[in-house]
Amino acid sequence: KSFKSRNDFNSNEFTIVQIDGGSSGQIIEKFIPKVKQLNLPESGTNGDMIASILTNKADFLIDDATSFLLYNKENPNKLKLLYVDEPFAVFPATMLLPPDEARFKDMIDGVLLLIELDGTLDQILEKYEVDKVFLRNPQPAKR
Repeated sequence: KSFKSRNDFNSNEFTIVQIDGGSSGQIIEKFIPKVKQLNLPESGTNGDMIASILTNKADFLIDDATSFLLYNKENPNKLKLLYVDEPFAVFPATMLLPPDEARFKDMIDGVLLLIELDGTLDQILEKYEVDKVFLRNPQPAKR
């Protein structure tokens, strides 16, 4: 089976594997409601989803590119990354912090902003070869 365009995913000819409660459920409902679904329990892992592809129980999955890159590094040419330049959705990276810790959150936000503005984030992303797949905040205007 092949996908000639991103629109081909929205067909009952194909099956997507997803984990119940995951963000891909929202994407499926909004963008590809016609696709058949193979739902794994919330305890499922990326490995379980990939196994569903490799055993032909599903045709594709929606996940972040870094998960794919990690898998592909250990298992070259088993899976193919499609339409990385045309994401169905963009979700922000998040970090869970203790509740009612506004000062701690401000400190973390400040450090993250600093590493983004001083170029450290770019160096980290380049080191792990994910600089081309991460969408980042636009660079601030230079004055």
